[in-house]
Amino acid sequence: RGVPRMSRTLLAKRLRQLEDEGLVERDERDGTPHYRLTAAGRELAPVIETLGRWGARWIDSLADDDLDPAFLMWDVHRSIDRDA
Repeated sequence: RGVPRMSRTLLAKRLRQLEDEGLVERDERDGTPHYRLTAAGRELAPVIETLGRWGARWIDSLADDDLDPAFLMWDVHRSIDRDA
């Protein structure tokens, strides 16, 4: 499984963060971790859906001048896990 375009290391880190914040619960069955939303995580669903709709509606209003390739490269560079 996994998330497209996300390394397993980064996915595991993000899931641990969500677990630490009480948004997901981890359950290990047959040596395989399974995650499910907590009540707090489920309550975020309308917020995430609303943000998604807002982003889809406003993404077309971005102009080329709004895009910063240097920032993108900096962000990519800082998120690379050299130990992975």
